[in-house]
Amino acid sequence: MYYWTSYASPLGEMTLAATDTLLIGVWFVGQKHYFGTYKQEDFQVGANAVLQKGVRWLDDYFSGRQPGPWQVPINPAGTMFRRRVWQTLCQIPYGRTQTYAGLAGLLQNATGTVVSPQAVGAAVGCNPLAIIIPCHRVIGTGGALGGYAAGTERKRRLLYSEGVDARRLK
Repeated sequence: MYYWTSYASPLGEMTLAATDTLLIGVWFVGQKHYFGTYKQEDFQVGANAVLQKGVRWLDDYFSGRQPGPWQVPINPAGTMFRRRVWQTLCQIPYGRTQTYAGLAGLLQNATGTVVSPQAVGAAVGCNPLAIIIPCHRVIGTGGALGGYAAGTERKRRLLYSEGVDARRLK
């Protein structure tokens, strides 16, 4: 069974989606890749225990606490490469940023295979668990803000809320 619920964040309405046991999606309404590969009509409206954990996680995050990505059971759907990228994203600490090239280097060190920053960027852009898997912490080389499926202004505000001087990012 699939379930979804809405969440009123300070940055706009969000949607959370889950199975009976795992959180599978967190999106800003209307963002790119909204509901990812799923069809919203396949989901029931209503909060189960997993969605309630996701809501509490977001409450903690937007209250300035620093919840870790593994404090809620997650299962993002994606290729093995994307899943590796998303796992590596979870290593970027709250209030810190990493470049796409730096993230590619971390993956290369972990896997022993060459990884291009462009491939990393494509995987980052398809992250189905906004904020929880912190793709907003990835920036371009030289301080470029980079893209964000929910919009660059939201990305800037998320970074600023974590204490990153996002005004310096281009």
